[in-house]
Amino acid sequence: MKVLITGGAGFIGSNIASYLKQEGYDVIVFDSFERSIKNVKSVLKGIAIEKLDLRGDLRKIIKHARKSVIVHAAAYINAKESIKKPLEYLENNVASTVNLLKATSKIAEKIIYLSSAAVYGEPKHLPINEEHDLNPINPYGASKLSAEYWVKAYSNLYTVNYVILRLFNVYGEGQKGEYAGVISKFIEKARKRKPLIIYGDGLQTRDFVYVGDVAKAVELAIKTKNFNETYNIGFGKATTINQLAEIVMDAFGFYKKPIYMPERKGDIKHSQADILKAMKLLNYKPEVSLEEGIKKIIKV
Repeated sequence: MKVLITGGAGFIGSNIASYLKQEGYDVIVFDSFERSIKNVKSVLKGIAIEKLDLRGDLRKIIKHARKSVIVHAAAYINAKESIKKPLEYLENNVASTVNLLKATSKIAEKIIYLSSAAVYGEPKHLPINEEHDLNPINPYGASKLSAEYWVKAYSNLYTVNYVILRLFNVYGEGQKGEYAGVISKFIEKARKRKPLIIYGDGLQTRDFVYVGDVAKAVELAIKTKNFNETYNIGFGKATTINQLAEIVMDAFGFYKKPIYMPERKGDIKHSQADILKAMKLLNYKPEVSLEEGIKKIIKV
């Protein structure tokens, strides 16, 4: 089966591409390379790569799209940055999605849209299930929710089926740079034996899911007959940032008191995924614990 991956040179997209290639899929990666990971060509060795900006001419993707599955992973993903650059997030996360849907919805078989837990905003209850109110608190979350509605609208208009995966806090190998998550930033500090920086009191919780488990969830979404549905993809466990700091320092065998900074605007206090729907309908089962995942990153 042919699988086209937008944003396939990014952290999550490249891990999905590598995994699907290993599983025997015919994978083609499309990316603007604006925010690609380092050493992307070695990571994507043996995978066809096309340079493409989804905001522009999409003829490169159209010629491959017939009867294919499209995994739409391309997005700007930084909540803090989205507050400063809301129009860029609107253009890159929403307008580009609409352009992709317009170009491919009549010919592609299925689109798998990688959304975010940011669509929920501050949770009213934990764990968060897919029926939870949708109330994003920053432009990033708003852009991901808007794109979800566009995916559903085009599925209603045309023949393409969809699966929306709301990803919680994804971490793993290759997640570096300015827009990396808290785990990568903690590991970067710990490697240098420097104190970790925590924003707020560290009691805020997140649901961390290993990128390899996300890649497997995408394959399950490709195969599923339970399409035109939305699924949470997390580990299903809440971890405080203070606990995370201890896990990272334990993995390196050292301890320094973290530096606590003022909490950041646009950050939610708590998050935990209810993954029962994905477990039941997709047969999703996350396998890599936080401790195991951090050890995998450190070994690289």
